[in-house]
Amino acid sequence: HHYIADDNLIMRSIESDIALTRDYIINHLHTALTVCGLSEMFSMADSTLRRHFYLQYKISIHRFILQQRMERAMLLLKQRHYPINEIAAQVGYHELSNFSHAFKKYFGVSPSTISKLQMQNSH
Repeated sequence: HHYIADDNLIMRSIESDIALTRDYIINHLHTALTVCGLSEMFSMADSTLRRHFYLQYKISIHRFILQQRMERAMLLLKQRHYPINEIAAQVGYHELSNFSHAFKKYFGVSPSTISKLQMQNSH
């Protein structure tokens, strides 16, 4: 019976660490986020992080990072407070071309198109 209790405790601990990892990602989109770096930070194997993140949130950790970065970028573009290169940096892209490419691949439209649409809609 001790094994079952220990297993449940370990699972709760991993679930808690995965939730902390998710929160960390959301709050650190501007930084370099890698599975290797995150697994080191939360003291677990890369494969454990990948597997349990997917089990808990039904999305791969890579896809989650991309999704969070792109959704935040869209939100910032729609608020129109920052130039596109600043938005790119705020969501972890230091090369504007890489950001624009990722954004267009994700949304099917370039960040500059969104920016122009927002300007037209505000007049």
